[in-house]
Amino acid sequence: MRKYAIAIGLTIVSGLTPLPAKAVSLINEITSIYAFGDSLSDTGNLFNATGLPPFPYFDGRFSNGLNWIDYLSQDLGLDTPTPITDVRDGTAPTDGINFAFGGATTGLDNTVSPRLLGLQQQVGAFASLIAPGGVDPNGLYLLWGGANDYLPTDSTTFIPFDNPTQTIDNLSAAITTLAGLGAKNIMVVNQPDFGSIPRVLGNDPTFSLPPDTPTLAEFNALSNSHNTQLDSLLDSLSNDPLLDLNLLSLDVNSLFRQAISDPALGFTNTTEPCLFTITCVFNPSQQEQFLFWDGLHITTRAHELVAQQAFATLEHNAEESVPEPNSAIGILAMGVLGGGALLKRQRQRQSKSVAIKS
Repeated sequence: MRKYAIAIGLTIVSGLTPLPAKAVSLINEITSIYAFGDSLSDTGNLFNATGLPPFPYFDGRFSNGLNWIDYLSQDLGLDTPTPITDVRDGTAPTDGINFAFGGATTGLDNTVSPRLLGLQQQVGAFASLIAPGGVDPNGLYLLWGGANDYLPTDSTTFIPFDNPTQTIDNLSAAITTLAGLGAKNIMVVNQPDFGSIPRVLGNDPTFSLPPDTPTLAEFNALSNSHNTQLDSLLDSLSNDPLLDLNLLSLDVNSLFRQAISDPALGFTNTTEPCLFTITCVFNPSQQEQFLFWDGLHITTRAHELVAQQAFATLEHNAEESVPEPNSAIGILAMGVLGGGALLKRQRQRQSKSVAIKS
């Protein structure tokens, strides 16, 4: 499916700044992955804790196959980071840990169960597990959260937010905590247009939208506001002299918009869940054409495109922002990024093994 990466690059190139003249790839430097977030990044934590999601969901993922954490790990030559629920005897796997939990908000809440982890507890669990000075400076720290803060939910203990203020504060707290512990390479993912999600469109037969559900336009305005404020936050943190960070932004919003509007990517159904379409659910070739697996979650093919975009962002991580407008290769590569941008200079690092608190 790598052919689709070229389509992404050629389509999104308009209006983007070419690659910097001097660029240093992170690809060969990353030695581990630590993931934080919700069901879009969960590779088995919720399943280990509750048995959800069941078949035909794939191996504890909220999709019909591997998710973007799996694909990005493969691209980097690493194993998929071990779910925190599989970590035993205080021994951290050398390729990292996945702390993401389905249902996690960016705060302390989890919309599946109040007993399960939100983003803040995930970061706290990381801080508790890793010994002082044991944070891998060559690790990649992935953070994708926020959708559960806003979208309609069955939870009786959490009321979705109608503005991004608290969510952005929560993301800021998570990033600064990770940075304070020694994390250097942090990639933060924004949100797609909420008004394009099947559940919000009323196309999720497992969920009835409450009467006070915002309109599609209001949902899109909410996700746009979230992304704008997230950009401002990342820009501010990247320029904070007290935070020595290599902070990267991954713009999946542009990627999702392209997947919906551009037939070249091959998605023929971008509004209905494959899982509830009889001709799709047990037909792999049909699944390739659906953007969404269920009312909230994307298919494994869409996850692969997210991973490609993340990989390209790492590959073209730049040390100096010196434009090179005559480089066609650079322009194409920036198009593949789909707007994923480095927010601070690359810092030279020495490899350091993970240490665990005894």
